[in-house]
Amino acid sequence: MTMRSTLRSDRRRAFTLVELLVVIAIIGVLIALLLPAVQAAREAARRTTCISSMKQIALATLNYHESRNEFPPPYYRGEPIGATPGGTVTDGGETATVPIEVRHGAFPFILSELEETALADSYFYELNWNDKSDRRGENHTFNVRLVNDSPIKFLQCPSTPGRDPDSPVCDYAVSRFISYSASDIADLASAGAISPRSSTSSVLDFRNSTTRKPGRMRDCTDGLSKTFMWFEIAGRQTMYNEQKMETGTGSHGQNWADSSNEFVVHHACGNKMFNCGNNEEIFAFHVGGAIFALGDGSARFIPESMDPEAFVTMHSRDEGDISTTGPGKQADPRNRG
Repeated sequence: MTMRSTLRSDRRRAFTLVELLVVIAIIGVLIALLLPAVQAAREAARRTTCISSMKQIALATLNYHESRNEFPPPYYRGEPIGATPGGTVTDGGETATVPIEVRHGAFPFILSELEETALADSYFYELNWNDKSDRRGENHTFNVRLVNDSPIKFLQCPSTPGRDPDSPVCDYAVSRFISYSASDIADLASAGAISPRSSTSSVLDFRNSTTRKPGRMRDCTDGLSKTFMWFEIAGRQTMYNEQKMETGTGSHGQNWADSSNEFVVHHACGNKMFNCGNNEEIFAFHVGGAIFALGDGSARFIPESMDPEAFVTMHSRDEGDISTTGPGKQADPRNRG
């Protein structure tokens, strides 16, 4: 074989530019086909993690009830817990005066049941959830320091974009009831999409909104397994409107200890009762729905296409069985004997 024929043979074995472009195009098509499947698998994993977190929260709530014969309050506003107004507490050399009234969210009451006993022992239930003694500078102490330095990572939904795992923000909260006086809900009722009800209280709503007495299992006459307990309200403090980020902030209750980490359903978009926005509404980044924890300790994905009447039914625990007994004193969560 001559040198010329050998060179000609080598040139025939090489890829042409057209062939390379075809191969690149095929690879691009394969990636385009596989990418949605990979993204779907990742979201399925994130959804499973969120369900697990919600179930952990629900079971902790039931364990709290088991030891105290009542649920944690959706928020607490009342006498300082475990201390006398006017007394003092210290933290890192700083001193604070116990106020006449304190405020806390629901999560501080179930810290021990969430296996956050050390955090519960360090939390100042006798002060406000956001109390700090050094109001003139940035060296925050007491609950402000504790909350900011103590993120509870499983209280953040992994599907929420842009979450900082070292932040105390939280994607789960209590929806107390559905407001029929809100225009969107009133329109659904007028159209016959939802029936009138004397109560739409969820599992964790107060027995009576005036006395703020925590709810009990016996109040859930519609069945614990058929009534919502915990809800998603993801993305706070950023505002979202149907998955679209809006400018500014405003959805309150973003930190896990915040006393305003509760809300009332008052908005709908068409016949959709959730995932319309996260301004004090049920909202999640799961495709097509959200995760709900129920009163029996289970958690499940519910599609946003759920019939409004069925949604209101699952949000209502008792259909009007409201107690008028007085509130009494809130038990100190640190007393676990």
